[in-house]
Amino acid sequence: MTKIVVIESPFRATELSTKARNLIYARSAVKDSIFRGEIPLASHLLYTQPGILDDTDPKERKHGMLMGHHFMKFCDVAVYFDLGISSGMMQGIQKARQLGAKIDWRVTGEWDLTNVPISVVRLALKDELIVGVCRASYDEEESPLLARQLLRSQFAQRIGRSLPELPEEQIV
Repeated sequence: MTKIVVIESPFRATELSTKARNLIYARSAVKDSIFRGEIPLASHLLYTQPGILDDTDPKERKHGMLMGHHFMKFCDVAVYFDLGISSGMMQGIQKARQLGAKIDWRVTGEWDLTNVPISVVRLALKDELIVGVCRASYDEEESPLLARQLLRSQFAQRIGRSLPELPEEQIV
């Protein structure tokens, strides 16, 4: 049986170029999900079409997000993070955890991972559903550099791609 998955990807933006990038990225995430044999539900693409909800209106945005979160009661959640984790995505991740939904951390493979901050890597690795796959045995207090390298290495194995090295100032 084909499963339905809720898609989490960055969407809201103030700059037109970022809005366009996020729209293209969300569509790329949907396409990736389709080719995994899933039925993707990207409420941020569905409900923000002209004439439905206005993502720039806080009340309408919240309403749309709540409707998207409702589906998490019945579906797995696919978090696409090539571009990082937005505040809206973080709300979705928290809701999925609260509901006990299975979270699958993904990249589309079509985007540059240079700007994925270590905080996103850490968030994905500490998620309960992938801890058994790539839990790191490290002491962040004792050796933060080694901890970062280990996290990035294990995460790269998890997603099947290498991550470029980040300059120290980009590591959050």
